[in-house]
Amino acid sequence: MSIWTNDTVIVAASFGTVHDRTASDNITSVEEAFADYAPCNRIVRAYTSPTIRRILKQRGTIIESVSDCLNTLSKEGVRKVVVQPTHLIPGEEYDKLCAEVFAYRTVFEELYLGKPLMADDEDIKETARILCQEYPLQDQEGILWMGHGSPHPANRVYQKISDIFRHEFKKERMFLATVEGTPTLSEVLPLMTEQGIQKVHLIPLMLVAGEHAVHDMAGEQEESWKNQVKRTGFEPICHFCGIGELTSIRALYCRHLDEAKRVNS
Repeated sequence: MSIWTNDTVIVAASFGTVHDRTASDNITSVEEAFADYAPCNRIVRAYTSPTIRRILKQRGTIIESVSDCLNTLSKEGVRKVVVQPTHLIPGEEYDKLCAEVFAYRTVFEELYLGKPLMADDEDIKETARILCQEYPLQDQEGILWMGHGSPHPANRVYQKISDIFRHEFKKERMFLATVEGTPTLSEVLPLMTEQGIQKVHLIPLMLVAGEHAVHDMAGEQEESWKNQVKRTGFEPICHFCGIGELTSIRALYCRHLDEAKRVNS
């Protein structure tokens, strides 16, 4: 008997974005993957970022927080819920989500919370494998992934995946830096000059290609990653695609969704 009966609601909890195209290409695509994986179940969207929800509300689009979503489902009489985040690491946002969901533990008959994309070493290695496969390197070209980064201890995920790129998968011209954590771009750029690279592909290691991709990565300001890479002597090529567009990444999210339900059923 399938664990996915039609009495369970799946809450897809994303940080959110104000960019409609990347929301469609990435967040909606992950939600559709959940719907395909558990076709009898209702999928609802929640955004964890108050700032993004406020901006969208000003535009006339209402997206609930996880707490508001759970309140709504409780009032509807829903008794079984799985909250599956689309966050990448078990960092500060995930900690907040855990506390938010835990507060509703007595409200529902069943309430489960899935893991973020890179919750453990197995997830990190699988994500690295997918990215290496999806973005093969050409001669004299390199890839620079833009991670978000965090002061949270979970920031170690970024160094781990960077090490896996270079040491396990032998991708010496695949690099990673973060916007708000470590490794920093200033730490990584000198390493890139040692590889005989001419062109550098800048790609967000984020679910969506949102504000960080548009402004920090590809903006016209002097300190954008594009311009720092150019000043270092490389030709920058910016990609506006979140990893939610990748089928294999969506499959990994679905695996976490299944684990959240299965280990408690």
